[in-house]
Amino acid sequence: MKQKTIRFFFISLLVFAPEPARSQTPEQFRLIEIIQVKTDFFTADHLGNLFFLTNDGLIKHQTGAKTQKHYSNPQYGKISWVDASDPFNILLLHQGFQQIFWLDRNLAIKEGPALPQAFISDFPTQVCHSSFGGFWAYFPVQNQLKRFNQSFHLQALSPPFFEILERFNEPVFLIEAGGLLYVSDQQKGIAVFDAFGNFLFLIEKKGIARFQVLGNLLVYFSDKEMVLFDIVLQKETLFLLPEKEFISGLLRGRRLYLQTENEIRLYEFNERRLF
Repeated sequence: MKQKTIRFFFISLLVFAPEPARSQTPEQFRLIEIIQVKTDFFTADHLGNLFFLTNDGLIKHQTGAKTQKHYSNPQYGKISWVDASDPFNILLLHQGFQQIFWLDRNLAIKEGPALPQAFISDFPTQVCHSSFGGFWAYFPVQNQLKRFNQSFHLQALSPPFFEILERFNEPVFLIEAGGLLYVSDQQKGIAVFDAFGNFLFLIEKKGIARFQVLGNLLVYFSDKEMVLFDIVLQKETLFLLPEKEFISGLLRGRRLYLQTENEIRLYEFNERRLF
């Protein structure tokens, strides 16, 4: 752990020193593309593909491409969540009609077994990819996390939250990174679990819904800034952004996605790779 801490502290000194991070000069950012879209949700994968929801379904947009791929399934209603962290196995949640699908790179549904009957009586409210090839899900009735493979076979589960996390409410966001699962409750903080559902510790950062985990860094967006919180050193670095007003943001390598009311703006950092 000591070696890992030193390594990320060294990266912070090189790349996220307070003065360069807080400057907002045009040379720091290069605007690559503006996508005209009004959406409630967007995400991006590590291959440069942008995914966003519309009234008709899910759109996959590749920078510079003339055509877009489209997924629509009206019989299952509105899409609740998309996890594109694996661009060849996109996880899709239709919560209103209690359906979970996997899409391929062309946004076609992958054939698979039907949902188990147990999902009908206690359907997940939050899901995310697992590095084991399946997914994590939070079940509100049982008040616990469960990990499944793509055939919906149970592989791991946590104790009920009321046994391990005092007054921890229903999670608003799940993400797995580095073999750990991060679970956000905006009132209590971010709970961290291991790959088998064992509770490890609580990060007391409240009011955060969506975030990313990159090594030791918790990355989220607040007001006009990108916040990098070092989980080990308990230290924040604020990174000023090229947009004065934005709804949400996402960082992928050197690429920065910022959503405004009617657009998603894609920028690239001119400095060397940040992570």
